[in-house]
Amino acid sequence: DNKAKATFTAKGVTLNGEIELGAKTISFDLDVPFLFRVFKGKAMAIMERELQRWVAKAKAGELD
Repeated sequence: DNKAKATFTAKGVTLNGEIELGAKTISFDLDVPFLFRVFKGKAMAIMERELQRWVAKAKAGELD
């Protein structure tokens, strides 16, 4: 109930991760191939933005 797998695809490269919801935290672990580590920060920023959007929807009661 508090974990989900996430997949992020960009320019033909698929990155896999896991999101875990804690009592007061949201943790995200992203597996990034070595050659693409320079883009890890960008990928994490996108995931952070999307998580914030979904949290806002949940707080506004927009999710079932």
